[in-house]
Amino acid sequence: MTIHQNLIAGEWGGAEPLQNISPSDTGEVVGLYASASAEDTRQAISAAKHAFPAWSRFGMLERNTILKKGGRRDPCPQGRTWCPFGM
Repeated sequence: MTIHQNLIAGEWGGAEPLQNISPSDTGEVVGLYASASAEDTRQAISAAKHAFPAWSRFGMLERNTILKKGGRRDPCPQGRTWCPFGM
């Protein structure tokens, strides 16, 4: 099963994965998601504050395109899995 990681400042990571249990069948694990430390949280908040001015200038359709690209984890020129704002 794929471990879904956290994306912080264009980098994928995270700590020990947590199980997401199905509410309709508590014996079924439906996903694994990386946990986040307090430091991960601080870094994510800082990255979001830094990205907000550029993000707020995009229109609805541009944001949609960026979010879809992030969901696919397309490669980008710098070798990152996803390039926020074409970085």
